[in-house]
Amino acid sequence: MKNICLPQFDHLQLPPLSGEQWKYTKLSTLIPRDVLPGPALLEQERCWSGCPLELDPKSYKVVLLDGQLAMEHTTLPAGVEVSIKERTGSSNSKDYFEQLNSNTANSEVLLTIKSNQSITSPLYLIHQLSSLPQTLLQPRVTVEVGANSKLTIHELLYSLADEQGVGGHVNSVTKFLLEKNANVEHLLSQVADENFHGVVTVIARLRQDASLNTHFASLGSSMAVMRLDAELQDEGAQLGSFALYSLSQNQHHDFQTIIKHLKPHTSGQQLYKGVMKDQAHGIFSGKIEIAPGAHHSESSQYNHNMLLSEKARADSRPTLDVLNDDVKCGHGATVGQLSSDSLFYCQGRGINPERATAMLRQAFLLEVLAKLESQELKQDLLNLLSVYTDQE
Repeated sequence: MKNICLPQFDHLQLPPLSGEQWKYTKLSTLIPRDVLPGPALLEQERCWSGCPLELDPKSYKVVLLDGQLAMEHTTLPAGVEVSIKERTGSSNSKDYFEQLNSNTANSEVLLTIKSNQSITSPLYLIHQLSSLPQTLLQPRVTVEVGANSKLTIHELLYSLADEQGVGGHVNSVTKFLLEKNANVEHLLSQVADENFHGVVTVIARLRQDASLNTHFASLGSSMAVMRLDAELQDEGAQLGSFALYSLSQNQHHDFQTIIKHLKPHTSGQQLYKGVMKDQAHGIFSGKIEIAPGAHHSESSQYNHNMLLSEKARADSRPTLDVLNDDVKCGHGATVGQLSSDSLFYCQGRGINPERATAMLRQAFLLEVLAKLESQELKQDLLNLLSVYTDQE
């Protein structure tokens, strides 16, 4: 694994593989030892093949091809700017994957939403990834949202399927910096090809009265780790973190979250729901940290799983680290099977077992879908679910 760090990055510290967080996911399988950071294709060889969603030609979008900004396909609303920021020096982050991404990237894409803007029509942040062996793609995007601005954004990550079954690897980082009273709704849809493996990290830093609702829809890739690192840095900051995943065959998806309440009167809500069938494995490892001075904070963390076969598996580990008595916190996890009573009820009304199972699975996930406020994002997600989940 350490071979992916070129000599100048030997100081980077691997995650503690003996800890609970990496108990179920093997890093050597996720990112093999022989991959090297770098773009998969030369600039003149890259082309945009369109995305899994049928977008309106007038849609606002930022397109990245193998992590590189494609300005010719980028369309922005008024009040939004995009630029390429050259990187100098190394990251001071303690997170291995963020360091690896930062320290091996010559530049990052900077998306700036000016103050007092209202971008309610979805802005699409599109990551198209090439499937090439022994190459680690590392898109890096920073989204700066100015004071009193509102943004609706759909981040879509997908790979180009290879006819010979050649896989690829990604270590992407998207960082949100929300200024005072900024409001962002973010949907991240991961629909990479089954042979594509990788780590997808969202970092969020919220200032006073800022609000971020971020949603993960992890549907593609046979092995993926979806990560959220959020800090509520000022009073009144609010975070909603939601995810749905519907896994089949041998898919292995690992969700890791850490939410830090650093100041008083902050709030957080987490709800992750997954359905596993065949030999699929879903993992959730979440942590809430409430600092000593963060009194009157509220935070909840729940993970619910449904297993549709004997060999399907779910592991859940929600944890709290509360250093203040004057707070309200809750956490929990459930793993269960499809209700036989519900199946019987559907069959009694002429619905065959396969169709009944699909309906009940969708109903189970709808609680997460309902957390999306944007009707456009809801429809996008429904469209993706219809394509990337089994439709018995």
